[in-house]
Amino acid sequence: MQRIMQVKWIMLLAIVLVGLTSTDCFAQKKKKKKSKNKTEKVEKKTTPEQTLDTSESDALLSEDGDLWGPDSAATVRNYSLYREFFKQKSYDDALPYWREVIKNAPAARKTPYLDGEDMYIAKLEALYTTVCKDGTELEGWKRSSECRDNDGFQEYKIADQAKADAYMDSIDQLYSKRIEHFGEEGYIWALRSRLLNNYKPDMEDSIYQLRAKSIEIDAESAMYDIVYYQYKDVVNMFKDKKIDADKFNELYDELYGIMEHNAENHEEERIAEQYAKYGEKMEDWRERYEEAMDTKRANAATDCPTVKEVWGGKYRENPNDMKMVKTVYSKLKRSRCTSDPLFMELMLKMYELEPKGSLARYIAVQYQKKKDYETAMTWYKKSLDTETDITKNASTYLKLAKMEQIKGNYSQARNYARDAAKMRAGWGDPYILIGNLYASSVNKVSDGLGGRSVYWAAVDMYAKAKEIDPAAASEAQQKINKFAGAFPSKEDVFLKLQKSPGSSFVVGGWIQQRTTIR
Repeated sequence: MQRIMQVKWIMLLAIVLVGLTSTDCFAQKKKKKKSKNKTEKVEKKTTPEQTLDTSESDALLSEDGDLWGPDSAATVRNYSLYREFFKQKSYDDALPYWREVIKNAPAARKTPYLDGEDMYIAKLEALYTTVCKDGTELEGWKRSSECRDNDGFQEYKIADQAKADAYMDSIDQLYSKRIEHFGEEGYIWALRSRLLNNYKPDMEDSIYQLRAKSIEIDAESAMYDIVYYQYKDVVNMFKDKKIDADKFNELYDELYGIMEHNAENHEEERIAEQYAKYGEKMEDWRERYEEAMDTKRANAATDCPTVKEVWGGKYRENPNDMKMVKTVYSKLKRSRCTSDPLFMELMLKMYELEPKGSLARYIAVQYQKKKDYETAMTWYKKSLDTETDITKNASTYLKLAKMEQIKGNYSQARNYARDAAKMRAGWGDPYILIGNLYASSVNKVSDGLGGRSVYWAAVDMYAKAKEIDPAAASEAQQKINKFAGAFPSKEDVFLKLQKSPGSSFVVGGWIQQRTTIR
């Protein structure tokens, strides 16, 4: 409590100095207040600044100054002040400084957007009361499962609907601003659908459209929960006869294809397992439905040879009919016939008829599985020609970087990783990859230290990843801990280089990167 009061005193002084104002949310109008000028004497025994952790702001000032607005020092100080309050969940105190950061440095870091969303959602949920069927009332917004021991969920009560709408509007404006400066458009549409689903679940049509928009933009990168709940809505629409069987099959194939693709290809095993889990639920339901309703087509086979025999001929008769191509493609995929040359032929034909970045990437993945990296890279590059989403293109550049790494072309791998970083601000993965390239180059550098100067440059990259991307911070820190232990000793540095810690040094070989001796 003493810590909070000290920081509040700092905030009070800062408000007097910079004249900041605050509001409850973006949607509410600001009110100007007049105050009389007062002159006070302040003793300098203990300055309030001594209680403030400025390490984060000091690091931010050291680089990217142009991103922090015309008065970068003031903006970075506001960043540090709001973060201090945010960490203590003192959101009313944090918001005035946070607004100044968003206003003056909207493209500096993604962190203020994440924190702003958290603060407004906390204020939104505080307006709710969760009512269970047995009459129990829980303070704040709670998931329906919280009423499991109280006969189930009954309803939500909202203390001030106008204020709740204003908070949701503020969050939506944050999302728009985040797209403007950091991309990730498909992901943001998914966040919008979740926001509406949680706090206005009766707006079913709007939620469906928001998910559909996210899936359309993200294509094979769409998140598993968004895909799965969209599939459940499609099933309900089919049951309610809002869509016919052909439309259902078309939507199902699209959604299941995303699950299947990521179950096989997602880089994170934990997430790949989730795609596989929900994909199996989708497939199980479809199989039960088809058996119960006896709607399987008479000539639809489940074994690869029969599917090829029956549908391969139909494709040959109409090779430029996109609908036919997609139908045969779906049947081969469903019958686990993806290793057959006809499957690749169909994908190439679809790309010829309708070039799409998502399809080019999927074709690239097939060649990558075969370790045919040259062909895979050709198709990844083709996806860059047709894809307009810079976030997806950034991911593609990182994939190109990883394949160049496998091939041993470290310099080109770094070039691609840098391209990825330029296209997607605030993304730490490219810097982690560059760090890995440096750390793997001990035998490629002659520095008189056994090549160990590469670890200084590697840790620079890991530190950069940690600084700009909260999602990459844990992995980056692990690597910093690992390679910091491999730094050359101070004695070796002095004897071999006649330098001391803190001196500047250029790592040689292909790296040619200036760093600081530790």
